[in-house]
Amino acid sequence: MGLLQFFSGKNPEDYEKEGDAYFDIDEFGEAKLKYENALGKLMKKRPDDTKSANHLRVKIIRSRESLALAHKKRGQYLMEMEHYDDAEDILLLALELTENDTLQSEIEELLKEIKGLKKEELLAEPPESAHEESAAEEPLYHEGGDEYFTALMSALPEEIRHAYLSYGETFKDGYVALNQGEYEQALALLSSALEETGGGHIPYEIGTACLNMGKPEEARSAAEEYVRDNPGLFRGYHLLCESLWEMESFDEAHGVISSSQSELRDTLPMKLLEGETLSRTGQHEQAESFYNNCRTTHGWDETIARAQALTCEALGKTAKANDLYGEIMNDCRQYRVRLDPFIKLRYAETAVELGNLSSAILELYLSLSEEIPEERAHFFRRISDIYAAQGHEQESMRYLAFAERLAIRGKEQ
Repeated sequence: MGLLQFFSGKNPEDYEKEGDAYFDIDEFGEAKLKYENALGKLMKKRPDDTKSANHLRVKIIRSRESLALAHKKRGQYLMEMEHYDDAEDILLLALELTENDTLQSEIEELLKEIKGLKKEELLAEPPESAHEESAAEEPLYHEGGDEYFTALMSALPEEIRHAYLSYGETFKDGYVALNQGEYEQALALLSSALEETGGGHIPYEIGTACLNMGKPEEARSAAEEYVRDNPGLFRGYHLLCESLWEMESFDEAHGVISSSQSELRDTLPMKLLEGETLSRTGQHEQAESFYNNCRTTHGWDETIARAQALTCEALGKTAKANDLYGEIMNDCRQYRVRLDPFIKLRYAETAVELGNLSSAILELYLSLSEEIPEERAHFFRRISDIYAAQGHEQESMRYLAFAERLAIRGKEQ
């Protein structure tokens, strides 16, 4: 019987003992999950037992901090091996886990160091060489299947996490493959897991794989099954709407939203599905008005701001879109949340459209060339234009040459 198996009949003390056993052998991710299971059971069976609950919360924190420290050490090792992308990924995981100010500062310094090292590589070498090297290497972090799966589980709601842990090795391999972009393999494994287990949440992941493979009708079928079995879960409606959008069945998408349970239909995520459906049908004015109403009702929310900014761009309201992207960036900096490169890109692009060729925008494009290497030719042209506007002709010509070299290479492939 697998170590990840979940048994609904266990007592909180059983899970705690399992967590202790994992912690003693430095399996901190597994220990954290077991302690969380124990706390969930305790809250259902003995909700007034605050002493035991606090005791488990301390163990959860201890596990998170130990796992964060282990990730930090792994990240340092990967830095020494000059695998900077892999090091950055695992250090960001560590940063999400820890609440220790000292450890947070140490990890943030390492992330800054990685950024500097990557920039040095970018400036010192022809850009296509760096791209070839990164494309040729398989991310090392993906090799740790169990560790990677545990990290993925940590981000899921408790009920779904418990279910996923009970589905066995075939599902685990399929779920890891899905999250690594190996969609055909994921679909085969998840379909086998569905036959083994008989359902649960697996149709949702099958639908996700189908959608990513460009099979919206199959995704729709899986999503409809999932919604029927789980009418109170938003993610099923999201997957179903995405499938219908791909099929351009926008009226059906509106129907799916309007037929959802009333308590779900009034939530912000469902409202955002409605706004996205309006945008996809080209009703941008109505969509912008809709998002304004959402902000009035629900207050500041990054997802609303992002959707509204994209709508403003579609309407040609570039300055307003740029302001909204700027709000999102400031919010991420304030709360020390990793900024989505897409937001950085849209902020930079709208800024250039408005005539902003400042050094701050230059830094954004340099950063984006590291984060989205497949778009380097475009970024290098932007960098060349900004250097030229600032009077730095030599640097402008250098980056223009980089961009042209990449463009030629792209045509040959």
